[in-house]
Amino acid sequence: MGLDMYLTMGAGDERQTIFQWRKANQLRAWFVRRAALNPNEEVEVVLDKADIIQLRNDIQSVLLNPKRAPYILPTQAGFFFGSTDYDDYYFETLAGTHDVLERILVAMNKGVLETVTYSEWW
Repeated sequence: MGLDMYLTMGAGDERQTIFQWRKANQLRAWFVRRAALNPNEEVEVVLDKADIIQLRNDIQSVLLNPKRAPYILPTQAGFFFGSTDYDDYYFETLAGTHDVLERILVAMNKGVLETVTYSEWW
């Protein structure tokens, strides 16, 4: 068991996974804060271009200055949420997410994609 997280496009049975994480609780915390959701419940959030840009910018800020991590993308404790350390896994997860967000923004700028959905299971 653990925190499994997904970015998808499409709706209903037509959903396709764009990217997935496991126990990236710092990103889950960002989605919860961004949408003002209950952190004690499973979350699903529709993200538009502005959301993707903001997340990308927050990740860039932390990657450029890792000391800002606890302030910009703090970890979130939870029974199935994994480590709350600011370790290699934390930063590798951010770097991989940044790359995916860049590709999503290219698709959005081309008009191929308007929104993506963040969802999770734990």
